[in-house]
Amino acid sequence: MGIHRDDAKLIWWVSVEEVDIGYFSEDAFDTAFPEGSYVEMGGRVLNTRPGGKHTRTPMGNGMPACAGSRFAATIFEYLGVNAGGQLFLDAPDRTVTTTAGCYGAKPIGFTAGRAGYVVAYGGPGGIYCDQPCC
Repeated sequence: MGIHRDDAKLIWWVSVEEVDIGYFSEDAFDTAFPEGSYVEMGGRVLNTRPGGKHTRTPMGNGMPACAGSRFAATIFEYLGVNAGGQLFLDAPDRTVTTTAGCYGAKPIGFTAGRAGYVVAYGGPGGIYCDQPCC
């Protein structure tokens, strides 16, 4: 999966296996920026109807990031894209988790033969968000 900016159209493309599948227009963001400088992942699925509760939807594959790349959902070649369109090692060393029992991200390092960082992510999500991580 990748996200890259088209400077001519001022949109951010989302791609899977090098095929563009959709985009965010520049006006989707409240600040114009030429490159990604801060990456966030995570979320929470909540039924916002009156009396609604967290759903049972997991994040990633449902395993917590602390389970590592053998069990948790994993990004194996995490790279940044600079304003010139060049890939660079954007270290995932500033992870912040607001609800550790719900989801998280864990930088793992490098794997031989792969270009970027390995990052595990995920968690049980939903109604189990208050459970402590491993």
